[in-house]
Amino acid sequence: MATIGALVSELSANTASFKKDLGKAVNYLHSFEALTNKTLAMINRGFSRLGGPLLTVFSTAAIAGFAKSVLDTGDQLSKLNQRTGISVEKLSEFAYGAKLANVSTQDMATGLQKLAQHMAEAVSNRGSQAAEVFQTLGISATDANGRLKDTSKVFEELSAKFTDTADGAEKVAIARALLGKTGDSLIPMMNQLAQTSA
Repeated sequence: MATIGALVSELSANTASFKKDLGKAVNYLHSFEALTNKTLAMINRGFSRLGGPLLTVFSTAAIAGFAKSVLDTGDQLSKLNQRTGISVEKLSEFAYGAKLANVSTQDMATGLQKLAQHMAEAVSNRGSQAAEVFQTLGISATDANGRLKDTSKVFEELSAKFTDTADGAEKVAIARALLGKTGDSLIPMMNQLAQTSA
C-alpha cells in the first residue's frame, strides 16, 4: 500500500513533469502564434497584389479562426493536463480518438478526471467500489513500486479489457463505475483505442 511519503514524492515528480510539459506547450503555442502571424501577413500581401481585398478578408478570417481553434484546444489540453496528470501529447492523442468516435472533449475530460480520482480511491481504500472493479478487471492502479500509475496507462489498460467484454449492461456498469456517470459515452472511443493499440 502506498504511504503518504510515497504519494507526496509521486505528486512532486508529477508536478515537475507537468511544469516541463506545460513549458513545452506554451513555447509551442508562442511559436505557432508567431508563425501564424507571419503566414497571415504573407497571405495578406499576396492577395493584396492580386487585387482581391474581399477574398483577403475572408481567407485571413478563416485562417485566423483556425489558429484560434488550435490555440483554444491547446489551452483546454493544458488545463486537462493539470487536472489529470496526463501529458499534453497523450491528451492530444486521446482527443483525436474521441473526435473520431464522436465523443465530446468534455465527456473525455470528465471521464479521465473520474478515472484519476477512482485510481487514488482504490489505493487509499482497498474496500472501495473502485478497488473492487479494478481487482475484478485485473488492473492495478499502482506500478510495481506501489506508486500510482499514469492515468493514461490505466485508461489504455481499461480500453484493452473492454475488448474482452461484450457491449451491454456489464460494460456500461464498468465504464460508469470508473469513469463517472457519462463513462458509457466513452465506450466507442475506448473500443477504437483498443483496436488501434492491438
